Parts: sequence; structure tokens; C-alpha cells
Amino acid sequence: MRCSPRPQFLYIALAFLGCLMLYSITFISAVYNPFSRNTVVTQTGSNFLADADTFIHGNSSLFDHILSANAVDMQFDTNNGLLDLSKNELLDMVSRTRGYYARDWSLGLGWNNVRYTVETSLHHAQLMNRTLILPSFFLARTCEHHIDVCARYARTVNRNDAVGLEEWRKLPLAQQQAFMIPFQVMVDIPYLRRQGHSVLLVSEYLHLQGLNRTKEISSGAWDRHYYHKGPANPSLFVIPNGEYDPSEIVRVDKLPALTSSAAEGALVLSENGNLSNSTLSQAAVQKGKSILEWSDMKQALGFMVDTSDEIKLQRLLDEAGWVTLHTWQGAIGVDLTKDVVTPIRKVAPYTKLRGFIEDYANLDHDVVLLEGEIHLNRKPGSLYFTTVEGRDNFATIVLRDLQPSEEVRNLAKRIVKRMDSFNQGRHWVAAHMRRGDFVTIGWINEGTLQAHFKRIIARLEEGRKLLERLVGSSPERYNVPFSTASKTSKRKPPLRGDYVYLATDERSTESLELFRSKNAKVFRDLVTINDRRLFGWPLLYTDIVSQVEQQVIGTGAAYFYAHGMSSVRKCQRNPHAATNTF
Repeated sequence: MRCSPRPQFLYIALAFLGCLMLYSITFISAVYNPFSRNTVVTQTGSNFLADADTFIHGNSSLFDHILSANAVDMQFDTNNGLLDLSKNELLDMVSRTRGYYARDWSLGLGWNNVRYTVETSLHHAQLMNRTLILPSFFLARTCEHHIDVCARYARTVNRNDAVGLEEWRKLPLAQQQAFMIPFQVMVDIPYLRRQGHSVLLVSEYLHLQGLNRTKEISSGAWDRHYYHKGPANPSLFVIPNGEYDPSEIVRVDKLPALTSSAAEGALVLSENGNLSNSTLSQAAVQKGKSILEWSDMKQALGFMVDTSDEIKLQRLLDEAGWVTLHTWQGAIGVDLTKDVVTPIRKVAPYTKLRGFIEDYANLDHDVVLLEGEIHLNRKPGSLYFTTVEGRDNFATIVLRDLQPSEEVRNLAKRIVKRMDSFNQGRHWVAAHMRRGDFVTIGWINEGTLQAHFKRIIARLEEGRKLLERLVGSSPERYNVPFSTASKTSKRKPPLRGDYVYLATDERSTESLELFRSKNAKVFRDLVTINDRRLFGWPLLYTDIVSQVEQQVIGTGAAYFYAHGMSSVRKCQRNPHAATNTF
């Protein structure tokens, strides 16, 4: 008679099979989860490049499971709203300053424009010796995938309602949404503090005041009432927006020392000084400006002095009661982009200057608030500098101190290495191709994407030829106060047909095929599944991808081409100057 298997053996076999299946599922999740920050992946064979879109669409059920398991509201994913410093450490940091400096942050703007405001505010806070209060979040505009994917990782808000505007109300509902990204994803705040800047987030400020950190205003505006209701009842001084730099004054960082032409606080000019002042004032009236370009000043005074003699020229300006101002040249003659790599000089009458330090550095209030926005149509820093040292200090804030997150920097380095490898160690060139809103507002001349791309490729070919001509020469370096030594200057120039890098908001399959047919690499061609896992969930958002791309081009490309009206140009050129990439 045949004996049937013992039930115990059957149970053991089933248990073993169940464990094996569980292990297999766990292994698959560990290998393919592109957003887990806690798993280390070892890939055998070649370092394959993988497109997350392909993975997501090919593994939708698994990906949905991963999202559900790891989804978290990241808006306040900190220790009671704190970052790297404890409450006592924050209080100690603030105690070494005169108090707080607050802004009405315009979070309806894109990241690069928000960054301009941060740069200016860091400088203002430094001039006043105050602790700058940064927003706790940034409103990312675009999701790289379906909105439901991005909504699981960051709080979603309607942009119109969040910032109090109607700009996007006519768009489809999905395109009206924004995602609240923790500010530390955009800026390396611990590094900023290590560079000597006293900064904290609104959530940290509210924590110190004993207030509910979830009451932070979504538009970025400073709440004049609730933010001052804590037990300490902090006092507030508001700088009215219209008093910052009205047309009749010139805002500078600090007033220069009075020249020998001044007495009793009023300028007393010599006969020669009166003639110089009258000449310069007439030139300013003709130009319709209170500030004269350096070239216009030299032309106006050419009949009185040898303008090639800087010492005599400066003496004549002193006698006229005019002051040399330092700033930077804007792209294509306007100040939409605010790079700090081409210093220039201008002149203005001393009587029109208003010093930021003199007006605001000695206030005794707990919080000083600058009302509204001041970056549009203004120079970097939203003021002029009366010394070279002051100008260079601001440039150092921009080039060295204010850095993207460590994750952004590290991913950019890996992508740069891959571009280097694709081109066998030769220099390579890059471009930014912005479509979207630039097409809508008519800033793109070409009617089709194909024609637009053809122009970009032609400009990159000009750049390649330029790099060829520079072989064996000693190109002039950027005139910046802070830069790291470049290790790429001895590389060979790119060859015709080498790979180029293209940062773009185009995502259609047809567009990508066109780009690749001309050896243009885009972000998704160069980022791996492992990169996405190491970086984490923020790569779901186009705003963060764009930040990585700017770092890639700024630190890796020997030549790049971008639209002069795009803020991306500045955010590529500044790191390019800081690393002297060539």
C-alpha cells in the first residue's frame, strides 16, 4: 500500500515557497525602486542607462506599489520644522545678529527668479547683520510624470489659490497645480550656514516663536499678524516697497566716504567741479537716466581730461561730486538674467545715493521686513556697489555660498563624467532649448521646432569651431573673486559629430528622436535607475531636473548656447565662471 506524504512536510514546503516568493518580491522592489534612499544597488555588467518613463510604464503595478509604500507628505519632513540645528543652536545663531530679516517671497515665480531674490536677501541680511528667514518650501510647477505620481510625494496646491493670482486659471486643472517642495531640496542650507550666513526657514522661525508651523502662508508672503503672536511678541519694521529705490534715488550698499568737495553734508564744488557736474548732468538728462554708463561719462568729459588716465578721471569725478558705481553687464542689454561674471562701472551724483546700511542697519526692531518684490529690471543684488570689495563680496555669495543641494551637485558630476566618456575625454558643448512659454509669448523666431533646433545646432557648431581656434592659446578667464581651478583646460576640442548636451522642456517622442538623430543627449539619456534611487523622489519634478541640468552645463560644458532672455542662461554662466570650465 502506497503511503501519502505527511501533512507536516506539505506545510513546510508551502512555507518555504512562500518565503521564497516574499524574498523575490523584496529583491525586485530593492533593485527597481527608483526612489528609495535606503537601498544600495549593485548592478552587474555594463553601467546601463535607463529611462524612468520606460520603467514606469512597463512596470505600472509594481511602481504603484512602491509609491504607496513610500509616499510621505514632505512639506514638514523635519524634526519639528528644524533642519540640522537644534532649537538652542538656532537661538545662539540668531543671538549673534541684530534680529531677523524677512521678505515677501514671490513663490509664484520659477526657481531661478526665486534664487535671485535669495541672493539679494542674503546680501541685505549681511549688510544689516540680521538672520535671513527663508520660505520652508518652493512651489514646483511641473511633474515629469502623471500628476498623481507627483502628488504622492509632495503636497499639491492650486497655483492660483496658493499665490493669489489668476495667471493659470484658464489652463486645464492638472496644469494649475503646484507641488510644495521643501526648500532644502533646492538649497544646501547647512552649507550656507557653514559659509557664515545666519539663515533659517519660516518653519524654524515659527518653532522658535512657539507658533504652529503649518500656518505658513502658501504664497511666501510674510504674515504681519500671526507670525508676531508668539510669547516673545517680536516687533516689526516694514520697509515700504516704494521707498526702497524710487526713481529719484540710486540705491547703493553703503555711502562712499565724502570727498574733499563736500562740507557740512552738502557738496561744495569748485569752478572746475561745477563745470564737470553740469556736463555730466546734461548728459544724464539727454540719456533720460540718473545713472550714466562709464562710456557716456568718458565721452562727456573728454574735452576736459585725458579719459585714458584713470587717476585724473577719478579726480575730476570727485570734484564734480559724482561717484563710481560697480555692478555687472546684463545679457543683451537688459537685466532679466543676473549673472555676476562681467563687471562694469557706472557713475551717479553723490546727492542721489541712498545707502542700504545707513538707512536700515541700525534699526532695533526684532524683524525687519522688505515689502513686496524688488528684483525685476534691477541689477544683481538689486542695488549698486560703491566699492570693488562690496561688489566682489556679493559675487562670492552667488558663486560660492549659495549652492544647490548635495544631491543635485553629485548627480550633475556623474552626468558630466558620462558626457566626458561619450566624447572620449574631449571638450563638449551644450545648449538650452526652451519652448513652452517662450513660444507662446513670441520670443522664439522660428515657427517650428525643427527650425529652432537647426539654429541651435548651427550655433553649437560655431562653438565647436571656436574651441578649435583656441587650442594652444591662453584664453582670458572670468573676472570673478571666487573660482575653483579647472582641470579641463588641456582637453582636446570636440570633433565634428561629437555628442552635445541639450537641456530642454520638450518631451515628445518625435522631438527626442530628432535630437538624438543629431547626437544630442538629453537628461533621460544619461540618468540611470540607480541615479534616481540615490537622488530620491525630487527627480519626479521638472523644476529639480532643470536645476540638475543647469549644474551639468555650468560645470561641464566648455561652450554653451542659451536664449539671452532666459534666466537659465545666468544659472549656467555663473557656475561656469566659478569653475573656470575650459
